[in-house]
Amino acid sequence: NRISRIGKSSIEKVKESIDEKTKQSIINQAREEAYLIQDFLEKCEIYLRTLSKMQITPKTLLEFSKTHFAKVWLPDGNGWHSRGIKKMLPLFKEISFVAPNGKELIKIKNNKILSKDQLKNVKYPRNTTYKSEKYFSETIKLSPGEIYVSHLNGFFVKPEEEFLTKKDKEILKINKYYDGVIRFATPIYRGSKLKGILVLGLDHKHLMEFTQHILPNSSERILFPNYDSGDYAFMFDDEGWIITHPKFWDIRGLDSTGRQIPAYSKFTPSSIVEKGEIPFNLDSAGFVHPNYPIVAREVRKLNSGALITKNVGGTVKLMAYAPIFYNEGVYKKYGIFGGITIGSEIHKFRGAADLVSKNLTKKILSFRQDLFFFMLSTLIIVILTAWFFSKSFSEPIKELTRTSRKFAEGNFYVRVNLNRNDEIGLLANSFNVMAYEIRKNSEKLLFSFKELKKSKEKLQKYANDLEYQLKIISTIQNVSNLLGKTFDVNYIIKEILKSCVEDIGFDRAILYLVDESGKFLEYKDMYGFTLEEEKRAKLSKYNINHHDCIETKAVREGKIIFVPNFKKYSKATPLDKKINKISGSKSFVYVPLTVKEKTIGVLGADKLRTSKRISRTDVDSIQILANQASRVIEIAQLYKRIIEQRNFVNDVFDNMLNGLVILTEQGKITKFNKAAQRILGLNENAMGASLNVLFPEKSGLFEN
Repeated sequence: NRISRIGKSSIEKVKESIDEKTKQSIINQAREEAYLIQDFLEKCEIYLRTLSKMQITPKTLLEFSKTHFAKVWLPDGNGWHSRGIKKMLPLFKEISFVAPNGKELIKIKNNKILSKDQLKNVKYPRNTTYKSEKYFSETIKLSPGEIYVSHLNGFFVKPEEEFLTKKDKEILKINKYYDGVIRFATPIYRGSKLKGILVLGLDHKHLMEFTQHILPNSSERILFPNYDSGDYAFMFDDEGWIITHPKFWDIRGLDSTGRQIPAYSKFTPSSIVEKGEIPFNLDSAGFVHPNYPIVAREVRKLNSGALITKNVGGTVKLMAYAPIFYNEGVYKKYGIFGGITIGSEIHKFRGAADLVSKNLTKKILSFRQDLFFFMLSTLIIVILTAWFFSKSFSEPIKELTRTSRKFAEGNFYVRVNLNRNDEIGLLANSFNVMAYEIRKNSEKLLFSFKELKKSKEKLQKYANDLEYQLKIISTIQNVSNLLGKTFDVNYIIKEILKSCVEDIGFDRAILYLVDESGKFLEYKDMYGFTLEEEKRAKLSKYNINHHDCIETKAVREGKIIFVPNFKKYSKATPLDKKINKISGSKSFVYVPLTVKEKTIGVLGADKLRTSKRISRTDVDSIQILANQASRVIEIAQLYKRIIEQRNFVNDVFDNMLNGLVILTEQGKITKFNKAAQRILGLNENAMGASLNVLFPEKSGLFEN
């Protein structure tokens, strides 16, 4: 009984520990996805602000649309285990510039400029794409620099529209995708005069990418989740509406007139349910499971966690949730964009714990059986021996009996101490041998348990190391992808420093670049520092050849300088000590930014806040980041110089006193300056036209 109680107690503790770690792992997975979504939304803001500062023309907006895109992974109709197809789609389905009176002046849709007869007055919601949008009235009243961000607007998709037939669902042939956008808008001022509003319509398909390919408690990505199970993720907004889900009819949507389809609730008529017009809102889904409204409330309180729920299909699952922090536009009320949930069927969630429990139970049962047969054999031997030799061997038998009783009580170290050469002595020796075997088997069982625990710890360490390496690879990929989003050097540097801190794990990071003269090392940006520290760092400018410090030494020698402990750093110069007194760093590393054997700057980082040790892995990781960052910065700087030269040439061309017109070999106009526009009376409609057609009376002037 004692062995059973100990075994059951140990098994339950092991199961509880594994369940808790598995649950925490899924919660952390939800938090990480929520952070990625937050970062994506903030980048959309940056795109809007960057575009608002540019000259707004049809050509500018079209070029912006074509250079801001992202990859989506879609089913190809070849089954659930197909590789699918990957497409590059514009981030923004619609880009428009609207006059203060509501009239659309320019509109880009799906990478095409709409003609004037396609432009509408969006002051009236009925004229908007989704028949009820109010982004114009909300944006026009904002102050300069403020941003309006809308909820998801899109047309509702019925079940029979997503999959036309049962066969289509079996082969994952999607007939109709959800059509919707989230609007990012800001007023455009030139000086103190309002020129209009700039609107970006984020394509809903890019939001779906964040949840559509997730597997719970796994870094593996899948083409499309099976929503008949509980193993899928979805996103909901701050009002509780689902906005991404493998069942498109669960997503909030509008009918063809722009009316919001009511949320599925216990009051929904059966006729509506049969039609499939049942978008899901967590606040009204308590009749499906009472924990759905709780999840929505907890996310609004900025909490993350996990609860047991049941989906509409009746599948019981663990649902981890985390808030998506965001505080612009309509999302200022709660300070969140919404939340993300990751579900795992309950029997799969507890699979690891059940497997360990089954193995331990089997071991304990085997041990109990061995112990039972041993005790039974021992008891029979004792009884027979006592029956035959009760008179002459009573004391040795009593000793053997006492020892057997202690052994049965769980003391496996007791032995029968009888120095006899007769049958009693032989019996005692046999008992001791059996006791030794039982104890050895018991120790083997305990050793197996310890080895199992060690294996689990090694596996966890390997998983953590693998996760870290994947994170570094992802960081390098993100840095490389920056050039696909912007050539703004300052923004690129900020993202590099942010990756150094948030992805690699340093507390603070700073970056210097060599100026155009090649003589000075100038401060460019930092991340993780206080305002006072940043204020001091902005004054930093070192003469590479005259100032003798770690920063300039890294540039001159082109080598990594890693200082594990500054107090023991014998090569510290007086300038190094002065700089360290201000920065307070105890341990730090500086990595040169090198491109084609030319050092263009230096990247430094430390762990001052957490006081953690900088490992060799940390140094290798920041070196990899620095190598990639060097190339990205060099390309961005080169692009900046090319743009400056191009703008200079354009300014010269536009402001020449003589009229200039550039023609193709066929005599068609490709460009003209202001003087030519004034002299010949040309306008924008002349682009692409032939001079002989525009001025037939002067056709002789334009021959050859």
